[in-house]
Amino acid sequence: MTKLSDTQRMILSKAAHHGGLLALPPRNLPSAARNAVLRSLVTKGLLAEIPRPRELPSLDWW
Repeated sequence: MTKLSDTQRMILSKAAHHGGLLALPPRNLPSAARNAVLRSLVTKGLLAEIPRPRELPSLDWW
């Protein structure tokens, strides 16, 4: 079984409830930590990295 940090669990839980199944990290997470957490989830096969659709609104809040 894969062990997850609290942050990883929170991101996956929110993604499961998001209408577009987007995995959005917390706003207060520093960029280096955000990249490490998301990259770890991709490496473990729990997230897939896909190109952002053009019709998706900008996610510049981070």
